[in-house]
Amino acid sequence: MLKIDIGTLAFSAAIVSLASALFISSHGTRHDNRGRSWVFAVAAGCSGLGQLIALMGSQNHSPVETIVGNILFLHSAIGFHIAICLLSGRRVRIANYAPLIAGFLVCYLSFFHFNYSLNVRIACAAALRLPIYAHAAWIVHANRRTRESRGLLGLEAISVSCGIMLSVRILTAVFLNRWNVNLATVVGWQSSYYLLWGLANVGIAVALVYLDAEEISERLKQTVVEKSGKLRSRETELRLIFDTSSAAIFFVNMEGRITQANRCMGEMFGRTQQSLIGCGYIDLVHPTDHEVSREAMQALMLGKTECVSFERRYVRHDGAEFWGHLSGRPMVDEGEGPLGLVGVIVDITERRRSEAHIEFLAHHDLLTGLPNRLLVEDRLHQSIAHAIRSQTKTALLFIDLDHFKSVNDSLGHAAGDSVLQEVANRLLLSVRDTDSISRHGGDEFLVVLSDARDSQAITAVGEKILEGLTQPVIIDGHEICISSSIGISVGPDDGVTFEELLKKADTAMYHAKESGRNTCRFYSEQMNIETTFQLEMKAGLTHALERDEFVLHYQPLIDLNDGTMTGVEALIRWNRPGYGLVAPNDFIPVAELSGLIVPIGDWVLMEACRQARSWQLSGFPELTVTVNLSAVQFKRGNLENAVRDALDASGMSPDRLELELTESILIENSETVLTTIDKLRAQGVRFAIDDFGTGYASLAYLKRFHVDKLKIDQSFVRNMHADSSDAAIVQAIIQLARSLQLQTVAEGVEDDRHLSFLKLQNCTLAQGFLFARPLPPGELINFAREHRPTCV
Repeated sequence: MLKIDIGTLAFSAAIVSLASALFISSHGTRHDNRGRSWVFAVAAGCSGLGQLIALMGSQNHSPVETIVGNILFLHSAIGFHIAICLLSGRRVRIANYAPLIAGFLVCYLSFFHFNYSLNVRIACAAALRLPIYAHAAWIVHANRRTRESRGLLGLEAISVSCGIMLSVRILTAVFLNRWNVNLATVVGWQSSYYLLWGLANVGIAVALVYLDAEEISERLKQTVVEKSGKLRSRETELRLIFDTSSAAIFFVNMEGRITQANRCMGEMFGRTQQSLIGCGYIDLVHPTDHEVSREAMQALMLGKTECVSFERRYVRHDGAEFWGHLSGRPMVDEGEGPLGLVGVIVDITERRRSEAHIEFLAHHDLLTGLPNRLLVEDRLHQSIAHAIRSQTKTALLFIDLDHFKSVNDSLGHAAGDSVLQEVANRLLLSVRDTDSISRHGGDEFLVVLSDARDSQAITAVGEKILEGLTQPVIIDGHEICISSSIGISVGPDDGVTFEELLKKADTAMYHAKESGRNTCRFYSEQMNIETTFQLEMKAGLTHALERDEFVLHYQPLIDLNDGTMTGVEALIRWNRPGYGLVAPNDFIPVAELSGLIVPIGDWVLMEACRQARSWQLSGFPELTVTVNLSAVQFKRGNLENAVRDALDASGMSPDRLELELTESILIENSETVLTTIDKLRAQGVRFAIDDFGTGYASLAYLKRFHVDKLKIDQSFVRNMHADSSDAAIVQAIIQLARSLQLQTVAEGVEDDRHLSFLKLQNCTLAQGFLFARPLPPGELINFAREHRPTCV
């Protein structure tokens, strides 16, 4: 009966220890805590198993079971000590426990060999475990000095209690051994001993629960402190951002009133931060934007939209307006619902001003501030659409300033720019506000007249513009007189697109220039035909030289004293494919406008000299070859080099080359022309003035320019017999030439009456159909052979 009671108690204590071990093994809030808990669990488990096995060894009188049970008790103590070391952060050395285990085995083996009593063995086993618990108690106590903990206090109490139990067990075993009483048979002691060990394991579990709770609490405190610190730091950062942001940041409550505003917002609105608190957000918005701003704010507050982003006009405290970009979001509390709004305003006044400036530059001329082509094109299309609907007219006026280049050349581009600005101002004064003016480029302007009733109304505006522009412009003390030529196209009659009307107005403008400038011309279909013809002619002239389409015809010059042929005038013809021979009067003006006259003139010089030299080498008498020059050759070509190249290439004597100049050449760039003439005369080249009397050259030019001949224009010669004025002019020219020791050449001599009058007036030379038409080189040779000099 006693045996069963002791076994029941021991078994119950062992079960408690094992349960504690299982409980302890499931605790630990972190990975390192779990490892410590497992060591405590192993210690409790070893204690429980040691109780069971030691009990079985006592009851079965089995030395092996007794040794194993007590070894487990020893391991329980060692495990407890290791766990305490881990808990205290001490380094664990497993080798330190080997002597205890070895001593324990030696003691037990010697006990069996020498047949010691059970009490002695019990006392020795307890004595080996006692220092382990004592050292564990000391470690925990030392740890408690730096850390107040109920869990550590519990572990220290358990360590001390275990040490006391072992001390009592040793003393009891020694005492009972004197009385030959087996300690294992004392029911009260054994039951108390096993129960106390079970309670100790339960105490370990409770202590660990306390430790985990304290650690969790400590970690929570630390987390709270860290989070609080981070929150404070974050709050400081946000406050710093809030206060130093270059954007206005504000919070609005559900009533639409501002609850917070940063420093930038106060500066942006010209108020203090405090004065903004309680102010209604809508009160800061420009009155015209109140309604849309109120709707956007309500949509945010009611959750209809997550955010807003738009540009608004705001009003500062002093009444000044500015543009701001607002970004707003609702502030929502999950428990309480919407709290209000948070908004950010960025001042975009400068950006809007820059965008407006860029937009202005994209559609306006930088110098005059007038709309450019892109904008006026759009306005023209709108005006044409309106004209079609209302059955009115839209006129496009193409204005080109006459001789504007001379202003830039003489006074500089700064003066020219000032003139253009003044022209723009005068144009604005000449039209209605509903009309549009554009600077097309350079010295060209466009005017779009909307709702024009008829051509008379359009003409009236054109004449008003011409009159306004003819008034002198004063620039830096210089009085500048300008005029303009205006071409007019009318939509939708002449077209409905900008390109159509512009092209036709441009064509009309050039006809206005050809009509004497400072006038208006409406576009007509005949202008288009002429323009198209000129364009086609220009395209043909571009390739005429390389295709060898030019030929020279030669008209004889007859000496009126003896009737001999003294020279020829080289006259160019264009053998244009599909048109036959084209007279110079038809294509020379186009060649001059396009600049093609320069290479064409060089070819004429080269070919005329070559042909004259060829006649000379073939035994033909030396003749003087006359070549006409264009004013463009003096301006854009290098006449001196062209003449030298022609003479060098042909080998012709320079005194056999005569160059004809018009009076306009002498008037324009007279110094340059004089220099060129002097250089060529020095080489032996001769000069004649063509069509004398039809231009504006004064007699002083005859003195300055050393020419050899004066050619009387055929318009005077043809009407000599019918018009006494023409006869008087011819007579005066001949007398003038004789006085200056110059020869005279009469052009257009077609009958004997002309010839008789010219001989009577002692004219030197003549040419005309009376003698011969301009002839190809071969026919000229035949003419020369058949011609018989006459002194009639």
